[in-house]
Amino acid sequence: MPWTKFRPFTDFIVIHPFVGGRNTGKNTLITTIGEYSGGFSTDEGLEPVSGELLDCKKNWPVALGIYWLRIESEAAQGKHKSGYFDYIGKSALTDNKMPEIKSLGKYADSERDKKSPDKAVLSWIEGKITDRKKKHMKRSKSSTYGIFRRIQEHYLKIARLPIRDSVRDAIKDIYDLEKISKLNDPAADLLKDQEFKDYKDFRTFFKYKKNVEKNGQKKGQIAYKGTENFDAVFDLLNKHHELNTHEDVKHFFEEHVSLRFLDLVVRGNNEKDRMKSVERPDFFCDVETAEAVAILEYFHHYHENPYFNKKKEYEEYIEKF
Repeated sequence: MPWTKFRPFTDFIVIHPFVGGRNTGKNTLITTIGEYSGGFSTDEGLEPVSGELLDCKKNWPVALGIYWLRIESEAAQGKHKSGYFDYIGKSALTDNKMPEIKSLGKYADSERDKKSPDKAVLSWIEGKITDRKKKHMKRSKSSTYGIFRRIQEHYLKIARLPIRDSVRDAIKDIYDLEKISKLNDPAADLLKDQEFKDYKDFRTFFKYKKNVEKNGQKKGQIAYKGTENFDAVFDLLNKHHELNTHEDVKHFFEEHVSLRFLDLVVRGNNEKDRMKSVERPDFFCDVETAEAVAILEYFHHYHENPYFNKKKEYEEYIEKF
């Protein structure tokens, strides 16, 4: 299972508009950004390219393992020995309930082997097994698992756009709105009334208008969540690239962002075998180990950790070595 070669971000992922784009469904957060109006798009507006590795519909289980995201830009020159803004990360967890199901099954067998099995205990165990089977790696939730889920998070950080769940609280904090309830959603009402010119205008709406002592936020800071490294890189990228419209962002990811993968799922035509490979209790131990080894190998090559990775991220694996 070798690493794949670097390929453009858009070879694997279709980028739809952030609002009014893909399957917005019953989303009550509605606004206008440029020429696009409607609810916030499903999966942050991202959709796996059909037939490629991240295709959650074709590939089951979904791609699980390690990924390497690279930003190639003049903005990275002098900022890292590699000349790139890199990140090496692991896939999001799956709802793997199989170890628990097997453990409960052994518990049930041991109870049945008794001379006088306790029917109440057996009923409780069987109920737990039924519940865990219902929750075990539901295919309908495939886009929330694996590498694709993590890529969604990084897309938002690079484009400096918000996770949908953070929008209401951000608006409430900035504009001192009253508490949100089922019958009263002032944050959604305020957002719906806006007609943003572009993403830049949208981001400005979410900036604090004054210093906020209670949470240490300063005037001009964006209220929704980001990270120090990604926020700093966004500011650097803005000096070299346009990132203010849907087309700008789409073009940037097509030309300047690339991905490569180490998929640890055993692939093949037999879905049963593929499932067994990820249902092992130690599968995600393998993922953790692969991430640590990859970062360490990167350090050996460039004499520096990937730009976006925490310093000494693999240190716990070599402590007192």
